[in-house]
Amino acid sequence: MERTGRRLAAARRAVQRDKDATPLFPEMARHQTAAERLDALDNGRNRDCRIERARLAAKWREARRQLAALRPLTRAGILRYWNGTGIVPREPHYLLDEIYQVTRFHADPWRQVRILRQFKLLGQGRLPKSVFAAIRAWDRPRAFQTWQESARIHRRLHPDHKTHDQLQLTQRRATP
Repeated sequence: MERTGRRLAAARRAVQRDKDATPLFPEMARHQTAAERLDALDNGRNRDCRIERARLAAKWREARRQLAALRPLTRAGILRYWNGTGIVPREPHYLLDEIYQVTRFHADPWRQVRILRQFKLLGQGRLPKSVFAAIRAWDRPRAFQTWQESARIHRRLHPDHKTHDQLQLTQRRATP
């Protein structure tokens, strides 16, 4: 970094504080001069930047390797979601998380693309809210339905079926 007057003054104060902390042994101070302190800070910053860049590059390589191992249709869905949303930050751990969701939990990347498209159409006013609500209700995973919702859907699909309570009531009436 550039050595401005403010930065040099701050380094001088820090070196003096360090020396004042050990008045009997001033040679124990980490840095003897302001220039030495600034060099150490700059070297540390450069080292940290190199380490971070290497870590980020390794993550990108890992993401590309995992993406290449997927089936073409799944890979296309993930890339469509990744490139087409503008919502997901362009960092490798977000891409790795998306790949993990698809491979581990069998999430459908095309479903996510469809949902984002519906939100986009709704925001543009090209999709009425009632249609959007119906799509979202139908698209909701069935595992998250409550038993009341399941019973309501079952009654609607099979109106001739009787519930457990209705069967018990008819059996009581039938017995003398």
